[in-house]
Amino acid sequence: KGQGTEMDNKKQKARFGFVDAVIIILILSVAAAITYLILLQNGNVKPENKPRTIEYSVKLTAIKEEYRSALAAGNEVFDSATDMPLGYISNIRWEPTQYYDSKADENGNIPVYAYSDVYDAYVTIVCDNATVDETGFCNIGNTRILVGSQIYFSSGYLNRVGYCTRFEIKSAG
Repeated sequence: KGQGTEMDNKKQKARFGFVDAVIIILILSVAAAITYLILLQNGNVKPENKPRTIEYSVKLTAIKEEYRSALAAGNEVFDSATDMPLGYISNIRWEPTQYYDSKADENGNIPVYAYSDVYDAYVTIVCDNATVDETGFCNIGNTRILVGSQIYFSSGYLNRVGYCTRFEIKSAG
């Protein structure tokens, strides 16, 4: 009976093996990733602070005819929420704002119409003091410039919420 107990003790000691080592490595990897993300959010992992020139486009929708004059090449653009400068307008492309009919036609297609006095503007903006972090995200002050990001746009007497449709890093500043 005493020998069986000794055999059981040897089996218990040999339980730490390959699977246990893999689990410990996984736990340490997750802990390291969480620590890195926390440091990144707290600002201890610094983005590259060298100013860069970027060019980006913002789509502004449903601008009435009488407000088109608020946008002109050379006008400065600001963040309407913080009043921080976002760059200057280098180009504007206008398209009539489209809307969909509420009923399908005889073929099952939904007709698309364009307003005659309401426009969408694709505004190209150049900023000479953007920063780019190690992941490639562009920031102008606290505004992140990323395709799809919301831009609180203000130029002249026009304030709108638009969306970034394109950005390109032009130079190292």
